[in-house]
Amino acid sequence: PELYLPIMEEANLRVLRPWRSYIPSSENKAFHRRVKELDAYVIGLLRNRRALRSTELAEHGKVAPSRRIDILDRILEVLGDTWGAEEERQLCYEFKTFVLAGHETSAAMLTWSLYELTQNSDILAKVKGEAEAIDLRQDMAPESLAKLDDAVRRNGALEYTTCVLKESLRKYSVVPVVTRTCIEDTELAGYSIPKGTTIVALIQATHSLEKHWPDPTVFRPERFEAPIEDP
Repeated sequence: PELYLPIMEEANLRVLRPWRSYIPSSENKAFHRRVKELDAYVIGLLRNRRALRSTELAEHGKVAPSRRIDILDRILEVLGDTWGAEEERQLCYEFKTFVLAGHETSAAMLTWSLYELTQNSDILAKVKGEAEAIDLRQDMAPESLAKLDDAVRRNGALEYTTCVLKESLRKYSVVPVVTRTCIEDTELAGYSIPKGTTIVALIQATHSLEKHWPDPTVFRPERFEAPIEDP
């Protein structure tokens, strides 16, 4: 956290103040220092895991004889002996995106969903009912989890719960703003956009537009029960 959170804070500031990345300020120097330190930390994790896998294979004839296989193991299994500076750097970037950015956004969505469930007993009852209908429990065996995955993906189980998650993302946008740089002259909504222009998309503001989301401050998962047409 002492590395990642300050990096994200500075990155968020640069969304609306892109010039910050060009100013030789103490904040800019600290940003680049933290990025290097975080990369070094992640690369250390990757190297340690590769070394652990080699030791496990030599001593036990297989990987992870007494621990759970995780996503990093699966990636390293695919890479096999293909390993060098380029693979190490690329996997470092991908791992940061999945574990840090992916974990943070998913955790925020779940946190707000749980908060809204505590504030809406009727919605909570529906979510609990869906979980009970497929016998969802904390201590489920792997084979039971596989059946659960089929129930969700193929049979439409937990549909209302999915609507709850979507409504949380609408009301509490995990990424409230995104930016894009125009790579060529174009036109958008009748406006001429020159090449090199930074375009800011206000996702949170869009999710609060009354014309698209009636009573936008109300948590209403039913909004997503029917397909939503493009405006």
